[in-house]
Amino acid sequence: MRKFITLASASVVLLSGCGTAAVDSATNSGHEKATSTLHASRVKDYNSLAELRGDSTAIIRGTAGASTVQKINQIPATTTSVRVSSKLWGSLPAKNISVLQIGQAGMALHDTSQILQHGQEYLLYVKPFHLTPGDNTGRYIITGSQGIFKKDGTGGYTFAGAGEPALPKRIAATEMNKLSRA
Repeated sequence: MRKFITLASASVVLLSGCGTAAVDSATNSGHEKATSTLHASRVKDYNSLAELRGDSTAIIRGTAGASTVQKINQIPATTTSVRVSSKLWGSLPAKNISVLQIGQAGMALHDTSQILQHGQEYLLYVKPFHLTPGDNTGRYIITGSQGIFKKDGTGGYTFAGAGEPALPKRIAATEMNKLSRA
């Protein structure tokens, strides 16, 4: 079964969720495991960090904390608490923010960014989430599902977003100060 909804403010215009069954080949037991897949269509792919910044209200470095899953219009959504360690650009009202992402851990998320992992540090381009125009949900979204870079073992950040945008696949630690001007 497929469900389609519009969530333009999240830079996602078409979402569909479907369940499938897979045979457990490891045990050859014939028991089926339920898996879920989520497909989304983005409004656009970003061509530069400057363009991504232009659609964001802040660029932050932060660490993912606890998360909860809820359904918005029957689509699973994860809200993760993020402790902001530094604001590189823009405005943000607090040192802890809630980041909403479409999907949940364990889902095959081909068209949306990776779900934030507890304890992991990220570089995030964010903007406020509005379910309806003008409402204040107090939550943020990752801009275009493409404004997410996961800290790697070298101190830099690796792209962890959706799609194939013309964004750098990696941002070195030495390039962090340039992001406010990118």
